[in-house]
Order: sequence, then C-alpha cells, then structure tokens
Amino acid sequence: MAFMSPNRDKMHWENVGKGYGEFWKSTVKQELSTKELDFINRYLQKTQAKRVLDIGIGSGRIIVNYAQSTTVQRIDGIDWAQSMVDHCQKMFANEKRVKRLVVCDVSRSSIPFATSYDFITAIRVFKYNKNWPEIIRKIMQSVSTDGVFVFSIPNRQSVIRLGKPETYIYATTQEEIEAVVQANGAKILEITTFSRLPDVIYDLSNHALYIS
Repeated sequence: MAFMSPNRDKMHWENVGKGYGEFWKSTVKQELSTKELDFINRYLQKTQAKRVLDIGIGSGRIIVNYAQSTTVQRIDGIDWAQSMVDHCQKMFANEKRVKRLVVCDVSRSSIPFATSYDFITAIRVFKYNKNWPEIIRKIMQSVSTDGVFVFSIPNRQSVIRLGKPETYIYATTQEEIEAVVQANGAKILEITTFSRLPDVIYDLSNHALYIS
C-alpha cells in the first residue's frame, strides 16, 4: 500500500492554505458542515464551555462557530500548516476572545498550551495521522474535569474511504475508538455519522441527496 509521507502531507496543506475555505462553499458541503457544527454546538451548550481549543483550525470554520457562542471566553487553536495559521491570525485579528493561534504538529508534539480546556475539537484531523490513539492521549491531558472532546475519524468499514484523496486516509472502527477512549479514563457520550459517502461524491454533486 502506497501513501504520502508526513512531510508530503504537510506540504499539501501548506499549499492549500486559506484556499481550504473553498472546500465548504458548495451546497452539499455546507450541509455537511452544518451537521458537524450542530453536533459540536449541542455539547458546547451543555458544557457552557468558557475555554475552548480547536485542533486543525484550517480556514477557521470552527473558530467562527466558537466565536458565536455567548459562553465562550477564550479561544485557542493549532494547525500544522503555517499558511493556515497565518490566514486565521489575520481573519480573527479583531476577535478579542481568540487568544493564541500557533503552528503545532500534534502528531509529533504535545499541546503547546498549559491551559485546561472545557471543550476541545479535532474535526477532520485524525484521518491524516496513523498515531491517532497517541494523539488522543495527549489531548486528553488538556481536557478539564467534566470537559468534552469532540473528534472525527472515518469508519474503516464505510464506503467513505473510496476515492483517491490527496493524502493518505487512516480509518478505524467503533470498537477501537471505545478501547482508546476508555484506556484514557474517559467515557463516550455519543458516536454518530456526519457523512456516508466519500468526499469525491461531494466534489461531484451539489445535490442534498448525498447528505444523510
């Protein structure tokens, strides 16, 4: 099986940079984004989180969502691509609650902040990292007591893995997720599905039929 090296993955995302926002502009991808954000917001509201961290900030989609919360007081974020961080620093320059946006490859380094967070997100991050169980262990060290960590990763048994992505995609099973989470002393609140088809289908279609 052939796959990209971590350095090539990073180069890919550096080249994508702020253009990643274009990914979310089609109708079906906006609906997919809404499903992800609705799930995040349901637990964000339950926790009444004040300190939040987004891992893999990309174009700033989830930071925008955090900034719309009336309870969130501090927003930090990391991404392994300097171009993504530069874009978000400019984008949120006037948002006082956005405190620290820095470059960090969480697959190789620990979370660079000593802060304990009430809410952490890592959406569309783990699928690019073979050592995602180790990353979860690192992140859990930054989750406060009664805090919530929301992440996504493809299902190994799903057709979502079909297609030819720009970078190698890692996947797992519900059983593996449960084992990793429990090994870190946490409990699973909910496991759900955001999309059932490969991203290539969303690239080709602009019809809501593909959102389920």
